[in-house]
Amino acid sequence: MLVPEDEWQAAEADFEQWADDVPDDFKFYFLTSSLSVDESVIKGYLGDKFAGFVKPDGDNQIALISYSTKSLREWKDWLLAADYKSVFLLDSDLSIKQLSEFRSLTELMGL
Repeated sequence: MLVPEDEWQAAEADFEQWADDVPDDFKFYFLTSSLSVDESVIKGYLGDKFAGFVKPDGDNQIALISYSTKSLREWKDWLLAADYKSVFLLDSDLSIKQLSEFRSLTELMGL
C-alpha cells in the first residue's frame, strides 16, 4: 500500500494500529517529497511491514498511475513497454473487480 505523505505525516497517524489492521505479509510504502526522511521511527512501529519510501520524481523506477485512464488491454501494452520496478495505482475509487483484474494481468505477465 502506498500511503500519501499528508496521511503518514499527520499528527493522528497511528502506525501501530495500521500494523495491527493488516495481515503479516502486508507492506507499507510511503510517498514522500524528500528521500532524506528518517525511517527509523516508522520502521520501529511497522517492523517488516515497512517497505520503504517512494519519491515520485526520483530515479527509482517507480510508476504512479491512474488505472481509470486506460483499458485493461492498454495497460497490458503499457506494462510490456514500461521498465519499472514498482507500479502503484493512485485511484481511490477502484472496485475489487478492477483491482483483481489489474493484479491478474500483472501475474499473468510475470510481473
